[in-house]
Amino acid sequence: STFACGLLLAAPLSFCVVLLAMPFFTGDWLQVCSVLGSLVSGVLLYHALEFCRRRRWLTFLRLPPSGVEELLAYCQQASAEANGHNSSVHGSRTELAQPPGNI
Repeated sequence: STFACGLLLAAPLSFCVVLLAMPFFTGDWLQVCSVLGSLVSGVLLYHALEFCRRRRWLTFLRLPPSGVEELLAYCQQASAEANGHNSSVHGSRTELAQPPGNI
């Protein structure tokens, strides 16, 4: 059930929160800046890649997934291809998102 899954993840989540909060309490400002810097650089990289996608400065193999179902279908397809099976996800953006040959 969802409640049981949340209960199982409560301990690891609280451990991660403690590990992220400890440098603030111990005054290790280099580590605080490193954590915040990685957060900011990840957000900036995400928006920079999206900007390049909209301007068509870079070509990508596919569009980003629009939901969890599409992400799982793509992962299942990639896993099948890695194992030597040739399967495709019909009707998803996986097939339709291939860039045209002239770009």
